[in-house]
Amino acid sequence: MLDLLIIGAGFSGLQAAVTAQKAGLSIAILEARDRVGGKSWTVPLKNTNGKADLGAAWVNDELQPLVSSHIQRFGLTDQIEKQSLGHKAVMVSADGERIEFPFGITPDFTAKEKKNLEMIRDHIQAEALKPNGFRKEDDKISLDQYVRNPGGGPKTLEMVNLWVRVMHGLESTEESAAWFIEYCRTNHGLLAIRADDRTGGNYMRIKSGTQSLARGIADLIGHENIHLSNPVSSIEQTKSGVIVITKTGKAIKAKKIIISMPSAMLKELTFSPPLPQRAQEVYNNTKLGHYNKAIVFYTKPWWRDSGFNGFFMDFRGPACVIWQNEEFSRGALAPVTKIGHLAKYRDVYGKPVGNIHFVGTEYATHWKGYLEGALTSGHAGAKEVIEALKDQALQAKL
Repeated sequence: MLDLLIIGAGFSGLQAAVTAQKAGLSIAILEARDRVGGKSWTVPLKNTNGKADLGAAWVNDELQPLVSSHIQRFGLTDQIEKQSLGHKAVMVSADGERIEFPFGITPDFTAKEKKNLEMIRDHIQAEALKPNGFRKEDDKISLDQYVRNPGGGPKTLEMVNLWVRVMHGLESTEESAAWFIEYCRTNHGLLAIRADDRTGGNYMRIKSGTQSLARGIADLIGHENIHLSNPVSSIEQTKSGVIVITKTGKAIKAKKIIISMPSAMLKELTFSPPLPQRAQEVYNNTKLGHYNKAIVFYTKPWWRDSGFNGFFMDFRGPACVIWQNEEFSRGALAPVTKIGHLAKYRDVYGKPVGNIHFVGTEYATHWKGYLEGALTSGHAGAKEVIEALKDQALQAKL
């Protein structure tokens, strides 16, 4: 019997395996896809030597210690490229107006519209930086309503909705104000999320792709311990541990398991006995965003000659990989809880159920939604298992 079985070879699952192995635990990973990395998926570009990240792409070697340590460990420091968005960006508003503005500042709205947007932006920033977290009452209303309450105007509402679309693939009417504020809090605030410099998450890319990090971690774990193309169908808790059955017919026993997959997909697994009712209520109602990604490349960045930086956003949409159609993702980036559920189910969301533990960037308390969040959650989940096994061993001796 294994000490620990991990379901999912995304960054959370891979990091959990590394941490557990360092503690001397016997481990194995079951991965549904034919590759490691989860929503980190790097592909070669046609007719060029370059690579493109169809999923997770951003890193910061100054503010993300686990990401940074892996970059150095795998000799990828020469592959780091800093984001540079000098010159002008372009935005097309909901009414079709084309607006050119320097990236990182408020678009060139009227003075009244700009003041209104900055008022809401600064309010959210202040709430996100409060150390005591979100207010329960803010989890009962949508972010859209939250912005309307103090007088957010039409242009402000459009911009806030665009933030949510970019960050979560949802509308501002679909997530609570508390969730958005909490997301900002775990990522150094709203301004840092929108920044393209060393203060934020969208600072650097890896030329060889973020999946090169996942492959490096997999090498540390040992590929003999990672079983690809093995989607899980059922999980049974017994007195002595857990039995996991895959769709390929494998049955694996372990003292503990870590589930490293989006909470929104847990309902596709059969649990015996079923998860507690309150856990089912929160997990069955988390939502993954409508998030697609298209890669376009040119032989020359012609837009720079005209003073543009290549950054373009359109309120009207649509702009590839369609993450909702990817069988083992069903959307991106990280699941969002239903309005009212973040506060109500905080005591069960991401918490262990017997010998079943949960990890993922959605549970991260730092860099939620980013690779660093996935790594920190995986590390914390493994530590949780290590301590639980120590307690079980101690109880067995008594």
